[in-house]
Amino acid sequence: MLLINNNGENNLISLENDDNLNGGVSISANNNKLKIGAGCKAHNLKIDLGENCNVLIGDNCTLGCLNIWASRDAEIIIGSDSNFTWIAQISCHEPSSIMIGSNFLCATDVLITSSDMHGIYDLETGERVNPAKNIVINESVWLGIGAIVLKGSKVGHDSIIGARSVVMGEIPNNSVAVGNPARVIKQNVFWKHTLD
Repeated sequence: MLLINNNGENNLISLENDDNLNGGVSISANNNKLKIGAGCKAHNLKIDLGENCNVLIGDNCTLGCLNIWASRDAEIIIGSDSNFTWIAQISCHEPSSIMIGSNFLCATDVLITSSDMHGIYDLETGERVNPAKNIVINESVWLGIGAIVLKGSKVGHDSIIGARSVVMGEIPNNSVAVGNPARVIKQNVFWKHTLD
C-alpha cells in the first residue's frame, strides 16, 4: 500500500489498485495529477511532486524501487507493460517532460533526468546556458545497468542502451548504442524478454 502525504490543494490521485504497491507519495504543493494503472506492482516506490505536475503510469508495470521527482510544471509518462527491475530514478527538477513508451525495460541503477539540477551561467551576460530539455524514450527500449539518459535525448523504438552508457542525443530505431557518450554500434536489431 502507498502512504500518501498530501500537503497541497486540488491534487488528483488515481490508483487503480494499490494492493501490490509499496512505498510513498509526497506532494508539497497544488494542482498535481498522479495516476497509476491497473496491475502495477512496486517495492519501495517513491514519488515526490511539487506543483502543477502530471505523472501517468500505464497498466501492468513493475516499478521495482523507482524514485520519481517532478518539481514544477513537469510531466512524466510511463507506458503500459514497462518493467523497472530495481533501483531507478526519473527526475524533472524544472519545467519539462519525460515520455517513456510501452514495453520499456529498465535495469538497476538507471538515471533519467531532463535537467542538470543546477544552473550554469555565462560569466559576461549572466544568461543561463543549460536549460532543461524534454526526453522521449519510445516503446520497447531496453536500458542496461547503470545507463544514464540526459536532457534533450530521444531513443528510438526497439533500441538497446548498453550498461553504463550515457545518452545525450538521438539514438535511432532498432539500434544498439554503448559508451559515454552513447554511440550506435549496431543497427537493424530488435530484442525480446525471452532467451530463445
